[in-house]
Amino acid sequence: MSLVSNKKAEILSIWWMLVLTIIGLGIVLGVLIYSGSGIDIRKIESQTLSDKILFCLSDNGNLNVKVLQDNFDIYSECGLNKDIFDSSGKYYFNIKIYDSTKKLVKEISAGNPSFNKDCAIEQEITADKYPKCSEISEQPNYNNEAVSLIILAGVNQKEKKESFS
Repeated sequence: MSLVSNKKAEILSIWWMLVLTIIGLGIVLGVLIYSGSGIDIRKIESQTLSDKILFCLSDNGNLNVKVLQDNFDIYSECGLNKDIFDSSGKYYFNIKIYDSTKKLVKEISAGNPSFNKDCAIEQEITADKYPKCSEISEQPNYNNEAVSLIILAGVNQKEKKESFS
């Protein structure tokens, strides 16, 4: 009886090791797939940046009156991190404000200035190394007159997460 019992135990232990190996491989494979997935959120970040700037400059369809002042500080008004735009080279925004006659009234930009052309190129072709950009155009009122507000934001930040605000 002990010979039959030993064979059953031997077969059972082989199956047990096989099951444990399959479970272990499944866990390792799951971790590798999760950590190795290169999720590109640059487009979402650029949309978030342009939305944040828009909400700062326009309130209930009206242009923030401080925007057109000479001493307007976009960083403090909109809660943006000046160091990220000045030193990282991975973020960019450009704001253009036109009056009702389509004359440029004010332009504010910060970050990597080459993104302005890179964003135009990125719209034409698929380029993995180029920044992902988003553009918002709004028509807020200023002194009972419609003005054009165009915000272009670009992000080329792939590695570690840096907050632009």
